[in-house]
Order: sequence, then structure tokens, then C-alpha cells
Amino acid sequence: MKAILENPGITQNEIGDLVFKDNASVTRIIDLMVKSEYVTRQVHPDDRRKTNLEVTDSGKKVIKEVQDSVEHNREVALKGVSTDGLEVMYSALLKISENSLNPKK
Repeated sequence: MKAILENPGITQNEIGDLVFKDNASVTRIIDLMVKSEYVTRQVHPDDRRKTNLEVTDSGKKVIKEVQDSVEHNREVALKGVSTDGLEVMYSALLKISENSLNPKK
């Protein structure tokens, strides 16, 4: 939902790229969000193959609640971890990610 909220006019393919999901999965997820009334879906006026997605007020409320929870959990998890410690962790995770993407190096 946050991807839709932050990127008006985003396509389902673009959402899939952002959240690392295939098109069928994105379609199922959007169907569930529409059914839950977190997102509305309307046919694009100029291209019937496309849809316009919009986050509803109840969807925005859920995003806010989840964001608040994430921020609280992050604060608890990182309690007592120094800025230097975070930088070391970030550097190590970045290297692990690079190694995973380029295993031959």
C-alpha cells in the first residue's frame, strides 16, 4: 500500500519490481487489499488494460499504524547501539549483499 501511496499512477509491474514480487502475486495482493477496502482500483480512462490504484483512508490508517509499530520496534531493537556500531553493521550487510549478487568475486 505504501508503494501505491508514495507513487501515484504506479503500474502493477512497477509495484512488482519495487517489492520483488511477480505479476500474479501482485495481482492477488491488490485483490486482497481491494476486498479489505484498503485500496480502490478503477479502469484507466485512456487505456482499459491499465488500472488506477488509490489508497483509501482506512488503508492510510493501517500504513500509519504499521509505520508507528516499525519505528517503535526499531527503537527498542537498537537501544544502546552506537552510531559507530550501526555504521559497521551497515557496511557489513552491504558487503554481504554485494557478495551475494556477485558470488564469483
